[in-house]
Amino acid sequence: MSNSAEKFLDDVINEPFSFGSMIENIRKTNYEYLTFKGFASWLGISEKDLELIENNSKNLSEKEVSNLLSIIDSINS
Repeated sequence: MSNSAEKFLDDVINEPFSFGSMIENIRKTNYEYLTFKGFASWLGISEKDLELIENNSKNLSEKEVSNLLSIIDSINS
């Protein structure tokens, strides 16, 4: 991602852009009808892993990131 795109996202969400903040934002805006536990289950991960991801405390491989985004994208298609 370019620096200008990252800066734009920082300004839009009022915090530094991160994968974790993106997942949290998706959960809170697109899936507010799901509980935290339900969202984690829907993604096929544990609540603890979702918490770590949203807090940017879990390092994800490219494959894991791709899998999570594919799951989210499949519902939005």
